[in-house]
Amino acid sequence: MITYVQKNNNKMKFWKKKKNMQKNNKAAVPDHFFREIDIEFLMHELKGPISVIEAGMKTILKKQEKFGKLSVKQKAIIERSLRNSIKARKMIYGLLEIGRSEADCFECKCFMLSESLYPCIMESLEASGCDIFDGPLPIEDRKAMGDILEKNNVKLNIPDTIWEIPIFQDEFKFRQITGNLIGNAIHHRKESIKIKAEIHDNLLAIDVVDDGPGIAPEDHKIIFERYRQSRTATPTNRSGHGLGLAGSYILAKRLNGDIEIIKHKGNGAVFRLTIPVAPALP
Repeated sequence: MITYVQKNNNKMKFWKKKKNMQKNNKAAVPDHFFREIDIEFLMHELKGPISVIEAGMKTILKKQEKFGKLSVKQKAIIERSLRNSIKARKMIYGLLEIGRSEADCFECKCFMLSESLYPCIMESLEASGCDIFDGPLPIEDRKAMGDILEKNNVKLNIPDTIWEIPIFQDEFKFRQITGNLIGNAIHHRKESIKIKAEIHDNLLAIDVVDDGPGIAPEDHKIIFERYRQSRTATPTNRSGHGLGLAGSYILAKRLNGDIEIIKHKGNGAVFRLTIPVAPALP
């Protein structure tokens, strides 16, 4: 009995001490995207099961002669499940990339803007349910890509010279940032979005413009905070969790860039990503 009371007392003291420590250290906790290593570990462990699910669905689709022919409805359901499985995997990889950036883990390489921007646009369109090109993307065929984008009300204003300029950056993180901005614009647009690009003094500036409801000036800062959204996002139309823009902002800063909302006349919003074409040498 004495041992039991002693254990209970020790347990109570432990939790009391832990509670006091949490209270005292709350202000000292750095505002990282990941506050606890357990979250990173959980996401890392989720990669395995999701990859197995994705591989299984691909196998069923590709080897129908072995596992049995699928009906049109069955095939459509599996294809939809596969797309969402891939989306979930990319979301997990994207969140882990934010953690990697906070640990100063970067993998820079040389790439062309067209190599990254076109796939980002297509993935964002597909995620939003748009009818896009079925098959390998004709990235090298500028006209074919233009036709696909025009069909989906995506307008590009990017000079040929910028398409051909080599960019030396972490391409995966660059794609994650631009993909989030484009996906956000597609979600909020009424009809169309515009993507513009310029280069000034080694800085690449990409503007993503939508014709949606816009963002109130008082919300220009909070939408880059975790779990915060513009007040125009009501409980009925909110589809995200307020992490995409927050994560993109962190990544842009880690790549020595920035994301800001540009004031402009008319409806909609303009998000500008600025990022060095090549990182500054020490």
